[in-house]
Amino acid sequence: MSSNQTRIVVIEDQIMLRDLVTTMASSIPGISVVGEALDGREGLRMCEDEKPDLIIFDLFLPGLNGIEILRQFGKKNPKTRFIAISANFTPDSIRELLELGCHGIIAKSSSASKLKEGMNEVCNGSGYLCPMAASLLRESHLTRTG
Repeated sequence: MSSNQTRIVVIEDQIMLRDLVTTMASSIPGISVVGEALDGREGLRMCEDEKPDLIIFDLFLPGLNGIEILRQFGKKNPKTRFIAISANFTPDSIRELLELGCHGIIAKSSSASKLKEGMNEVCNGSGYLCPMAASLLRESHLTRTG
């Protein structure tokens, strides 16, 4: 990521949530929101134009889903970091996101402080799983192995 500002694109079809994520991201020192999109195709085009350091995207978007954005943009831009947000994560969707290189997974049921924590962790080079995502994976693993 750039040493001065972390450039972010937010792709979320729910306007209120997109505004919340954008406002929160903009409040973090060193972060600049360079684009917002309401659907996956628009979001992918914006990412191709802006070449952001971080993309925060909804898993389920009209036009092109978040997994396809991650797959298509991530393959061509391996230094870009990704955070997926959703109200409907499953163990399989979490595993697929991680396998494709997603750096953060945050449930829409998470608190604003968890969203901010996740953004900070991913911007600083770490990964982040919200407690709900970690719990889903743990329960799925125990069911498979137990």
